[in-house]
Amino acid sequence: MSGSDVLTACATYLQRGVGTIPHLSDVFENPPKFTNKSAFYDGPVPGNTSGALIWLWLGPQYARRIDLQGAAPGGKMYYYDLHLQCVMLCSADLAETADADNRDFLDGLTSWIDADKKANSTVVFQWGEGKFPNGEDLNFEPGWPMGMNNGVTHVYTKGTVAVCEYHGAGQ
Repeated sequence: MSGSDVLTACATYLQRGVGTIPHLSDVFENPPKFTNKSAFYDGPVPGNTSGALIWLWLGPQYARRIDLQGAAPGGKMYYYDLHLQCVMLCSADLAETADADNRDFLDGLTSWIDADKKANSTVVFQWGEGKFPNGEDLNFEPGWPMGMNNGVTHVYTKGTVAVCEYHGAGQ
């Protein structure tokens, strides 16, 4: 198991939320160099005025021994800061609509994360549950709705989710 496996597991789980998480069109395991504007509106609801994309990357990685197992390797918990760059584009006339749609998106996203603390994987020990015994579970900082010169409003949200991976004996 590795950070790459954790990133893939979390991306795969979030991708399954397309169609359930309001306005989510796609999830990218790694930040792309370029994204076409149409990608924001490729979600399951044709004609939707708002669309969101999520780009993921792993931040700092920490490890802590949590049990002693003699000579065998393992017994460590690995902690990751999974960063989510969420971008909402809204073609509605009002910035208030973009802000409200972004709030619906973030509420749906946090509910989706809370629904499965293992991200439907065998790799993730837990995510969105914090770094035991203390630490933030989820942190989302939505920005101000900003109008673009093409009549589209965008909202950037920076998110961090705590992810834990257990390395036991023989893993």
